[in-house]
Amino acid sequence: MTMPIKEQQLRVMSRWRWLLIGCVCLQAVGAYAVEPEKAAASLARQAGQVEENGDSARAAELYLEAFQTDPTQPNYLYAAARSEMTAGKNASAEEHFEQFLGLGDAGSDRADKARAYLADLRGSRAESKESGADRAAAAGKWRDASKLYEELWVQMPTRWSALFKAGQAAQQAGDTERATELLRQYLRDAPKSAADRPEADERLKQMAGHGGESPAEGSVRKSGDAEGGNGARILGWTLLGTGIAMLGGGAGLLLYGVSEERTLNQDMKLVDGNVTADMTHAQAQARADSIGMHQTLGLSLTAAGVVAAGIGTWLVLREPEKPTTSRLSVAPGPGWTGISLGWRF
Repeated sequence: MTMPIKEQQLRVMSRWRWLLIGCVCLQAVGAYAVEPEKAAASLARQAGQVEENGDSARAAELYLEAFQTDPTQPNYLYAAARSEMTAGKNASAEEHFEQFLGLGDAGSDRADKARAYLADLRGSRAESKESGADRAAAAGKWRDASKLYEELWVQMPTRWSALFKAGQAAQQAGDTERATELLRQYLRDAPKSAADRPEADERLKQMAGHGGESPAEGSVRKSGDAEGGNGARILGWTLLGTGIAMLGGGAGLLLYGVSEERTLNQDMKLVDGNVTADMTHAQAQARADSIGMHQTLGLSLTAAGVVAAGIGTWLVLREPEKPTTSRLSVAPGPGWTGISLGWRF
């Protein structure tokens, strides 16, 4: 049974209509897909022209916009990083070179160039940070220097000298706990051939021996220890000499009192219980009082001399002698009236 001609014509027209609609849709989809590519390419051309005119910063912005428009073209990102580097925007350039390398295509020529540029940027940043750390250390700002050296080492983990300097600066700043951590890490991780290994080991020994003080503090403490030890001996010799001098003075006073007492007794006579002499009673009493005063003073000096000499002897025997540039001489003064002390250098 055959269809009427009119019905056949309608069916053919319907098929063509749907085919036409499909073609239009495909064309629209294709145009939509091609449009970002064209827009991105146009932006890249503008960026190239701007860069030729010397505005690398603006060129970098256009290249980034091109990449955002068409992320399938990583070369736009590479070009943006390159322009940023030319414009002096090293931090952004480093970030975008890293992003470019993370997109793949690691074996391409541009990937090799990106790695080279990235190494230059990191090296430049490291040199700048190390210069800042060196300046801080030269100015005695040890905490700032330690922080900068440590940041440098974090950025460049194979720069072992930065790790050592961070520990060294921390020790100088008095932060011995952090200094010990950094120097131990340096000795643990740095190559055996690292130049600063001997000094790092020596610094750790110093901190362990000084109870965690800085080299400057340690040298002061050592000096203080030496001076303290010899100081005790010096004090001991001083007391010993003073005690001997006081014993001599006290003995002299006692002998003087005894002698004066004998003389006074010889000068006085008792008749019927009354004193008769070539002096008045008041004069005799004055001489007796003077003798008593000299004997009392002699006894006091002798007792003090015994104490001083005893303490001095104990100090001398207690402290071992340590090298020093000074010598102390103690000599009794003439008679009992004084003590002469002298330093010899």
